[in-house]
Amino acid sequence: MYPLYDQDVKYEVRGYTFPFVLYAAPEVQKFITTNGLGLYTHKGFGMLDIAGADPGKKTQKYEFDTSLAQSSGR
Repeated sequence: MYPLYDQDVKYEVRGYTFPFVLYAAPEVQKFITTNGLGLYTHKGFGMLDIAGADPGKKTQKYEFDTSLAQSSGR
């Protein structure tokens, strides 16, 4: 349970973890994964995570350009 204040009124919000399948148009799926799902998404609640996703595929490796540092003598 998490405390939440909305217009100076205290609410107790419960968080749940459970698997489910979301059947929706691609635009709706993108909206939900970007913005969240539920009543208090504007307060940071409602995050979804992709089950079984490889975290390494969510990011791209950044390669530093070392040629600039080498040519300036650093």
